[in-house]
Amino acid sequence: MLADLQGQIERITYTNRENGYTIAKLKVYGRRDLVTVVGRLMSPTPGEILEMKGEWVNHPRYGEQFNVKQFGKDTLDIIENSPDKLSEVDGIGKKRVGMIKKACDEQKEIREVMVFLQTHGVSGAYAPKIFKHYGSTSIEVMTTNPYRLATDIFGIGFLSADRIAEKLGFAKDSELRAEAGILYVLNQLADEGHVYYPYEPLVEKSQEILQVDRQVIVKAFGTIVLEGRILIEDLNPNILEFLENNKAVYLAKFHFSETNIATNLTSLIKAPKSIRAIDSDKAIEWCRGSSISPSRRSRSRRFVVPWKTRCW
Repeated sequence: MLADLQGQIERITYTNRENGYTIAKLKVYGRRDLVTVVGRLMSPTPGEILEMKGEWVNHPRYGEQFNVKQFGKDTLDIIENSPDKLSEVDGIGKKRVGMIKKACDEQKEIREVMVFLQTHGVSGAYAPKIFKHYGSTSIEVMTTNPYRLATDIFGIGFLSADRIAEKLGFAKDSELRAEAGILYVLNQLADEGHVYYPYEPLVEKSQEILQVDRQVIVKAFGTIVLEGRILIEDLNPNILEFLENNKAVYLAKFHFSETNIATNLTSLIKAPKSIRAIDSDKAIEWCRGSSISPSRRSRSRRFVVPWKTRCW
């Protein structure tokens, strides 16, 4: 009986470039240990996600393995040009043929992303995440602005995107790098508990981390303000006490949260009071009644005191 298996290549133990025969270790969801896969895999690459059909076998020396069943070195050609032949394999119907063809097309595009990254000296392990988010526009995005990876894709932070950008030839003083770097610094400061950060210290921190001139940072500030990714507030109380660059810099999401909290608190303060007026003398007298003798206390229970006049 053939079984289905999907997993991500963790490492290649052995591969024969002539016939594609490969032994690979895969991460498979639901399994703690890596799975050994044996079969003809065309140009396998670490990080690549495979969907396979085969059978489980127990090797006397190497233990459990998954043997891939396919058409040998002609597999990809058959899938691309004669997918109907896949129905010759037991258990593969028309619906599954379509699914395999679709998966193959996606893997082909992922492979193109991998090749693009590897050509520029970047690990192909990023390819599945990048393709999952951008699809067929992956290479275009990386070519025009690789720093988008840091904001769009979980698990690829600024430092990783910066390394990719460097490999792709982006200059150290690139405005795109400065914009992404400022956002990175603000997020780092937010992790330390800062809702906003003073303008001048932020410029200095950004310069220190990015190692670029001040004018590059200042120009980048203007761009990301216009794009609505950060907001800058003037902290000067009045014109007579004006200090240059006495400003607070917020990530947009934190400014939105803080201003809305302030608005809601102001609304609560200004809301008409709905608490019933209390005669404090009578309330105090009633509270004192709790210390009277048991016999008097039992008699006092016949009197019902409105709930809102009770002392807390």
